[in-house]
Amino acid sequence: MLNDPLYAALRRVFGEVLVASEGERAAITSAPRSSVSRILRRKSDTVTAYGEQYRVNCPFCKNTPPYTPDNGQHLWISHIYNTDIQYDNRVVNFGWSPAKCYRRGCLESRRNKAALMAMIKEALDGASLKMDLVEERRAPSLENLPGVPLPPHLALTDPAVPEFVHSYLAGRGTSAKELSEDWGAVIGFTRFYERPALVFPIWQRGAYVSWQARFIGDDMELFKNGHKKPKYYIPSPTKKSWMLYNMDRAKYHSPGVLVEGIFDCIKVGEAGVCLFGKKPSLFQCRILGSLFGSSRLVWMPDANDPDSVATAEKMAPELMRSGLIKDVRIARLPYGDPGSFNRRELWEVIKGAGPLN
Repeated sequence: MLNDPLYAALRRVFGEVLVASEGERAAITSAPRSSVSRILRRKSDTVTAYGEQYRVNCPFCKNTPPYTPDNGQHLWISHIYNTDIQYDNRVVNFGWSPAKCYRRGCLESRRNKAALMAMIKEALDGASLKMDLVEERRAPSLENLPGVPLPPHLALTDPAVPEFVHSYLAGRGTSAKELSEDWGAVIGFTRFYERPALVFPIWQRGAYVSWQARFIGDDMELFKNGHKKPKYYIPSPTKKSWMLYNMDRAKYHSPGVLVEGIFDCIKVGEAGVCLFGKKPSLFQCRILGSLFGSSRLVWMPDANDPDSVATAEKMAPELMRSGLIKDVRIARLPYGDPGSFNRRELWEVIKGAGPLN
């Protein structure tokens, strides 16, 4: 047990406490050439692994007993929750309080966050929380990312590829021939999905580094606990926050077009670059600056996702103010995501993106 006082306090407040990833320390990732003081202002970019976590009954969504590892204890609290940390030869409380309710997202509310903090402080009854060490992981240079071997696979054009794969691709407005020849995609047999999945190799600065699998279809597979598996999967030890899909080709285009997913990127074409998500990490921002710093970047968020649009509206001006990229614009789709349109329609929107106000 890494944090006995915190564990004991949680037992006093919540009763039964399950321990996940016992003995694993939390990790801090620092992006290259960044001072600690600057990184700490971007907490989501620093605590990249929460390590040992304590699972308890969430008091805000009021899930009821009996609790089992697969039913209940939806509130997960990291062992570094509001803890004094021995870091860089000094003891600092960074104010980190990583905790998450995986049932209803209860801690997205500031009131609930404050209430949880008050409960734990009261149960501690003055006891201090200290950690001897938090591992520091430095985000690697792109040249040194390990190449994760592809899973067993077939070429998309292989006659043995099931017909449902071709039907799915036709519904997405593409084909096995295009994905195979232009994007290097294959049909992979991963340990994560029971069915075959689309597998896209990821290259950075001329070197193969990893891959992403995309589940085929909408009838998502389930974990043993009944929760749906995600549509996308990237194998460890690589992190999606360290990579940008198609950056090697996009860097030769102006504008480059920033999108969320690989299928969005495919619809845009060679100028597209994919984040693997809604919000770029600090490390990804630095890559974007190296690719498009003196040219133009057009950010195309998912129009049906308010969070995606809000992230683009907030971060696009920040990228220019920071000096990373000279010209950033937002391309606003009438609906849906870029994967819902053909290339001609997308480029009409991209070319119509004006300067930010």
